[in-house]
Amino acid sequence: DYQNAFLQSLVENPNLYVMLPELPPEMRGGEWGSGNGSGKVGHLKKSLYGLCDSPRNWQRHVLKSLMTDVGVTVLASDRSCFKFSWRGMTLMGAIHVDDVLFAGAPTIRAEFVRRIRLRHGVTGGDLPVKKFCGYEFVHDEQRQTIHVHQACFVKALLKRFDMLNVRPVDTPMIVGAPPLEPWEGDEVSERTKLDYMVLVGSITWLTRTWPSLSLAALSLSQFVNRPGPAHLAAGRRVMAYMRGNTERGLTFHGSDTVLGQGYPHRHLITASTDSGFSHKGTKAVSGSSFLMNGAVILHVARRQTTVSNQSTEAEVKAAALTAELLQGVVQLWSEFAGMRHPSVRTMIDNKGAKTQCDSGTDSVASAPYLRSKRFVESEIYSGLMWLDLAPGPVNPSDMATKQVRSTSEFAMKDGVLSGRVPHLYESSEVVTMLAAGRQS
Repeated sequence: DYQNAFLQSLVENPNLYVMLPELPPEMRGGEWGSGNGSGKVGHLKKSLYGLCDSPRNWQRHVLKSLMTDVGVTVLASDRSCFKFSWRGMTLMGAIHVDDVLFAGAPTIRAEFVRRIRLRHGVTGGDLPVKKFCGYEFVHDEQRQTIHVHQACFVKALLKRFDMLNVRPVDTPMIVGAPPLEPWEGDEVSERTKLDYMVLVGSITWLTRTWPSLSLAALSLSQFVNRPGPAHLAAGRRVMAYMRGNTERGLTFHGSDTVLGQGYPHRHLITASTDSGFSHKGTKAVSGSSFLMNGAVILHVARRQTTVSNQSTEAEVKAAALTAELLQGVVQLWSEFAGMRHPSVRTMIDNKGAKTQCDSGTDSVASAPYLRSKRFVESEIYSGLMWLDLAPGPVNPSDMATKQVRSTSEFAMKDGVLSGRVPHLYESSEVVTMLAAGRQS
């Protein structure tokens, strides 16, 4: 953590002036000057907290310092990420404003921190991370796991809404309940509406480490302008679900038992895609999940921009979103690894969508979504991804698009996404590939 970060960067505008502060009598004169009573102003050379340009000035300053003073290489795919090489070792890290999270062998970690401290005042950097930007980390060397959660934030949220003593429930939304509908009755008070907005924003923030909340966040967010009793009750149920799982988060694994299950997939990305098609003529929901080392690294639930006429169309559009997101994720992975990622196995549970994208042929039925279909085809041909047919009950992206059919199915898919019960589904195509590989 950089100390007084913004105060260290130069301002870009050379014509910024500030009023001098009022000084007590004992400080006037000498090295402090006369303060505001001198009739002079200060010429601002360093950034101040509150200036519009300060975040940008600091970003430029810290990146330049890391590159010139420390010797890191900033990644082209994400300027917030970097690599540092020294004596045959490599350290990888990420920056969020004035906080830096990095990983590497103890020797290179010490050298990295030493170089930073030559130019900047920093705190931390010597011990394994426990908290970072609201995330909490639990290291278990025996099980070879790193657990990431947001328990402090969850407890603060439950306390704010007086839900600390509520009875916990097993799912954030009632299994089998119909979708939420707009409220046509009297509007709730402005205070209630504000509380609802805060709750929805908080749930959305928690989806970063709690992927099973993504569908609830998407559903509740549609009604922030006019929430009704059903929406408020649904929000309270989500908090009741949190109450029984305050330390639920993501568990990343490093053991050969987990990362060798099925086939070796250490540090490799596995994707899945799904859509929630509505027969009521409304826009479907696209879901994309990317897993690595036993847990999800990116989980997206997004409403599609156009109405689909059939489920296959919605699935192809969802696959297009997955391919789009996969481009950025794979580029970032490849820069970190210094090599190209193999073609990403992407699970899909719609046979028609897979056949259309694999075949490379067009039909009358595919005409309305030809652009999405062609985009997926191009990414398959380029080697970015390949589609693997997987049944809906084992497709983890289902959690982002629709209500699951039972509590047990919810627990199973939540376990796969969160890494609590990691499992890599082996399709018939995967089994065939593995058998062919063993024979060769």
